[in-house]
This record gives sequence, structure tokens and C-alpha cells, in this order.
Amino acid sequence: LAGNIWRGEMINRKKDGTLYTEEQTITPVLDESGAITHFIAIQLDVTTRKETENALRIFHVLIDGSNDTVHVVDPETGRFLDVNETACRFSGYSREELLAMHVFDVDVNVTDRSSWLAAMEEVRAVGSKMIESEIRRKDGSTFPVEISAKYIHLDRPYLIGMVRDITERKQAEKVLDEARERLQRAIQAGNIGLWDWDLRTEQSYYSPECKRQIGYEDHEIAIDYDEWQRRLHHDDRDRMIQAVNAFIANKGPNYVHQYRLRHKDGSYRWILSQASLTLDEEGRPVHLNGSHVAITEYKQL
Repeated sequence: LAGNIWRGEMINRKKDGTLYTEEQTITPVLDESGAITHFIAIQLDVTTRKETENALRIFHVLIDGSNDTVHVVDPETGRFLDVNETACRFSGYSREELLAMHVFDVDVNVTDRSSWLAAMEEVRAVGSKMIESEIRRKDGSTFPVEISAKYIHLDRPYLIGMVRDITERKQAEKVLDEARERLQRAIQAGNIGLWDWDLRTEQSYYSPECKRQIGYEDHEIAIDYDEWQRRLHHDDRDRMIQAVNAFIANKGPNYVHQYRLRHKDGSYRWILSQASLTLDEEGRPVHLNGSHVAITEYKQL
């Protein structure tokens, strides 16, 4: 030791054979001439602390390898207490920069501490919550995220936020919504009604356009298979019931028929109906899906 204080750690074995980590501080005691006469050693069992440090190291390895952003946040202030590498990569900030910031510095929908506390109360009340928001990067650009927020209490309260970039999902949803809008416009322009018959539950769905074709608004009438039969013209009824039963029994191949349905005003309107059959994994018919096109004007030409 050469007269210096020594500090270090060593692994010792207890009487029962178990190992433990010990932190030691050895201080030399000198006489008046400066010669070492003896040493004073202070020993401290730091096994629990070392296990905690190792667990934290493992935790950091795991979260740093995650494709999702992980934030540990102070529930009271909204300040970041810890973040993983993904959080830095997605936001453009360094770890040191993020640890000096608050949630409301990067979350577009949480603008200040008061709005943070209001959001925090909602999470605290239920324990965990899924939230959609937007994150602002260091360069000012934003991206949509889905946040799994969980309130926990260890030595103190913490909020753990697992944040996932949902840019691709939002883009796909936008494309799908636009496709639905185009389809809806085409259906309305073509005066096409859509219907679905669940063969397992006997439940039927007829679109508002199907109902308008026979003079009704959507809320005025509930159409099911029995109602459809009752509205068939008496000259078409037997033929169409046989056609539907045969199509289901034979599992196709084609269903294209013209028939008349009774209108709200008592007259009959010609309908062109086409359908397809949906089968389950065992080949059993489960759904009959089809369309109605009003063709009375064409029939009168």
C-alpha cells in the first residue's frame, strides 16, 4: 500500500459456501516517524447493489436493442429520466440532450406542464394506456407514434413509455381510406346497392342504396331474407328462391339474375342482382355477398 489508502472490491465466500461481493477500504496507520504500524479495514457487503447494477446493465442492453423507443419519465415534471438508443436515433437528439428535456418539448399534443399533468392523471387512474400522438424531431419534422404508457411505483413513481413509429401504418390507412372513398363515389354514381347474407346466423345487411332503389331511406326499413322474399314479384318468387338455394347447394358457379321488387309506392322495380359465395376453411358456404343495380329504365326501353 506504500502508505496510501486502498479501495477495492473482492468476492468472498460465506460460512455456508455462498459467494458475496465485498467492498473494502484499507487505511494504513502511521507512527510518529511515518512508519506503518497497522491497517484499519472497513468492509461492506455490496452484493445487493452489484446485483442491481448488473440487472440495470442487462436492462439497458435489452432496451437499447429494442426497435421501439423506450422512455422513463418523471410523472410529476415530465422530465426524461432515461431513454434508449432508439429514442435518440428517431428523435435526432443525443441521450444527454434528451435527459435535459421534458415530454412537452417533443410531444406535439402535450404543449406544457399543465397538459402533461392532465394526461398523466388519465394514465395514473387506469395504470396503463395506449395513446396516439406525434413526436417532433430535432430538425423540426414530426412523425406519428403509438405510445404504450404504464405507471409504476418502485422507490418512487415512474412512467414507462414504449413508443412505436407508426408512419407506415398511417400511410397505409390513408391509402385505404382514399380507396374506400373512391369506391363509395363509384357505387353512388353507378346506383349500386351492396348486400351480405350470413348463412350461419341468418343475419343480412343491405346498404342504404339497396333501400333507396325501392323508395326507402336507410332508417325506414330493415331488410332480411324473409323481407326480400315478401317483396319479390309473385311471378319471380319461386324462380328466385330456387335459384338462391341451388347456388348455395352447388357452391356456385354463377349468380346473375333479374327480378322485380316491390317499391314503397306499391309499384315494382327491376333489379339486376349478382352474387358470390364465401366458403370457410372446410369448404362450407358461410356468406352470400352481392350487388343490386336498378334497371327499370333499361327494361322499359
